[in-house]
Amino acid sequence: MAAPFPELSASAAQEIEITLDAHPTTSSKNRRVAMPQSSPLISRLKSFEASKFGGVAKKGKLAGYFRMLWSYSESRRLMAFIGISGSFSTLQLIFAAVTGSIELMSAALHNYFHCTVLMCSLLAMGISVESKDKGYTYGYDRCNVLAAFTNGVFLVLMALFFITEAIHHLTSEHHVHTDPSMTLLLTGLGVDLLGLWLFLPYARLSVPTVKTQASRTFSEAHKVNLHSVFLHVLADNLRTIGFLVTTIASRYVGDSEEFFPAFVTLVVAMLIIRSVWPLVSATCEIILQAAPMPLLAGVQKCMREVISYDGVLRCKSQHWWVFAPGITVGTLTLLVRHDADSQAVLAHAHSLLKKYVTHITIQVEKQPNPYGQQQQQQHKQQHGSSTGS
Repeated sequence: MAAPFPELSASAAQEIEITLDAHPTTSSKNRRVAMPQSSPLISRLKSFEASKFGGVAKKGKLAGYFRMLWSYSESRRLMAFIGISGSFSTLQLIFAAVTGSIELMSAALHNYFHCTVLMCSLLAMGISVESKDKGYTYGYDRCNVLAAFTNGVFLVLMALFFITEAIHHLTSEHHVHTDPSMTLLLTGLGVDLLGLWLFLPYARLSVPTVKTQASRTFSEAHKVNLHSVFLHVLADNLRTIGFLVTTIASRYVGDSEEFFPAFVTLVVAMLIIRSVWPLVSATCEIILQAAPMPLLAGVQKCMREVISYDGVLRCKSQHWWVFAPGITVGTLTLLVRHDADSQAVLAHAHSLLKKYVTHITIQVEKQPNPYGQQQQQQHKQQHGSSTGS
């Protein structure tokens, strides 16, 4: 049997002194192990214990993480739907293995991929509630925006794939017709309709572009993420309904079955793009740090009052953007007179802009004193003339 610590030297092993009582049946309680604090075995044991119990700590943290998500109704809906959809995909995979249906196996793997995308949205919701730190000073709310943008881009790509398949179906001379089980189609439609009902409160896209108050659990950004989940489920419903319609048409309509599936696929693809494009556009503007019109309108109204304040000459620079829905950021540099009260200007500007901007940085610069410069020039001239004389 190999030694548990083969790299331990003989001298270090001699440092371990084990003394037992004279009686051979002495219990382990009477054993005494004396090891110096500087022993290599001490550090080795510490690292071994850390590696042994590190996995347990990570598992406990992961379990607490999922318990936290389950405690909120927003994330609990998503977790429940992922579980139901994953279970149905497993049943599809089992039936595919029993019947040898390649089409059913493809549908099961497709649903597994959809569950993976939804897991990314769930993960983003969990990360977004983490507190800000030194690396992410604004927090993690933008994770919801990234998840929603990724979900939207995936749906657009899926719709483009449907369009290419429809064009290929119209231009191809040989068509492969399938006759899937109506029971499985209706069961899948029932699962999709259940998901549509779960996320129906997030059917409308809401992207606040001004400062809002954060809720007790999540920020406003999680609603955008859940809206992308709703669109994902809606796209699945449209795809299943389209497949169901083409299946019925292939059974009862004979002459037009070559054209009808392609037409239905194109309609489904256009509906998906039409429903997803506002989400992709809104999240793309946030990622690119664009200044939306509602934010600019409110800020410019405040800026007119700031510029008209006593002592303010002009605004040297201003930058406004949305970090996440409901969280806005801005930087502002004001030029004031040399005799103006900088603190009063700063307080006035902050009191006006805090209605629209969550995190704002205002810098006040004073104009050089012209009288002071004139006195300095006169002093230099006098000093130069006295030196020359």
